Amino acid sequence: MVFGSGTVVLGPGESPHTVVTGAARLDRLRRTGQPLTPGETYTNSRSVIRSCADPEIAALLGIELYDEIVIRSRTFMRGERAITLALNCIHIRALQVLPELIDPGPMPKFRHDLYTERTGQQLTAGPQKSAARFASTNELTEFGIDVPPDVPVPVLVLRTVYSDDDGPLEVWEDILRPGMWHASS
Repeated sequence: MVFGSGTVVLGPGESPHTVVTGAARLDRLRRTGQPLTPGETYTNSRSVIRSCADPEIAALLGIELYDEIVIRSRTFMRGERAITLALNCIHIRALQVLPELIDPGPMPKFRHDLYTERTGQQLTAGPQKSAARFASTNELTEFGIDVPPDVPVPVLVLRTVYSDDDGPLEVWEDILRPGMWHASS
């Protein structure tokens, strides 16, 4: 029998590779004014209007399957390595208040703050939930991971739903690169 096959043991003074997720990034931004941790950048910012074909996301947003939503995404990097794929699925009603959501670039202020200024409604976060699943082909490409198509690669997905007085407005998902840890306080 072989025990610990594939186990990686960290040496003295080593710590696991951790990531900052959307909810923690928001806390950091409010605390320090800095959305990124030292040495972190992001790339591949996208913003599109698409039909929501994911029944789970549709249910979380309280919409019908195939209703339009705004999808904003970006890839967070540490050095040359993609560490987190961030995906924000936003109820289309948010465009009435934040038409700039369709621009993939950064907003002049954090969008939850702009939303509150313009509507008087606070966005509140539900609990952050996590689940493991296998990475999609697109996610593996985004992470730069090259494996045969029949090799399953597990990823950790963290999800938070943000709501206002009218109901769910955003679903945030962070897909962590295989081997990354999520540290929570």
